[in-house]
Amino acid sequence: MNLKNLEPVMKKSHLLTITIFLWSMASTVFGQQLHVDWKVGKTINLGTYKGAGDFKNALQKEGVVSIDREAIKLLEETTFTVSPRVTQVKLVIQSGADLGFNTDVSYDQICFRAKERGLELCPVEVGPQLRLQYKDQIRGEWLVIASGGPNLFLVGHDDSSSLRLGADYSGPDRVWSPVARSVFVAPRT
Repeated sequence: MNLKNLEPVMKKSHLLTITIFLWSMASTVFGQQLHVDWKVGKTINLGTYKGAGDFKNALQKEGVVSIDREAIKLLEETTFTVSPRVTQVKLVIQSGADLGFNTDVSYDQICFRAKERGLELCPVEVGPQLRLQYKDQIRGEWLVIASGGPNLFLVGHDDSSSLRLGADYSGPDRVWSPVARSVFVAPRT
């Protein structure tokens, strides 16, 4: 690559973006994958429920869990699948800023950058499982479950005492703030 081609990029970007770009170019040229020691935010079990009906029952039994209408629709979609066996996954929480973005970006850009750094998208089941297994979530925290979209689960604790399972749209016209936090699966070692 010619350094002259980098000049417009360098003028419009800040140092962190340039560093990420150069590292990604070097990793492509030298065949190395960017290795990061990810801080695991939560480890959860998948495959503990048979399907959407079991999840709805379990969430309703919790009492303090509020399920948004859009989340129920997402649970009932034919694309909602569960792991056939119990398995653990380690989850990593990253904001757009953690991934090097300083302006609003699309969900696809966030996922692309995360995958570029070795993270994996979550199975859709992570949304309701995380809601059931993350009972000590701090008030005001909302997490976007990065699972491929276009509709995504949100796991949150609103400003009252309610733990919530919601859903949001992540299509191409939707942008996410660099402070929005998404959940990914840590690379398997």
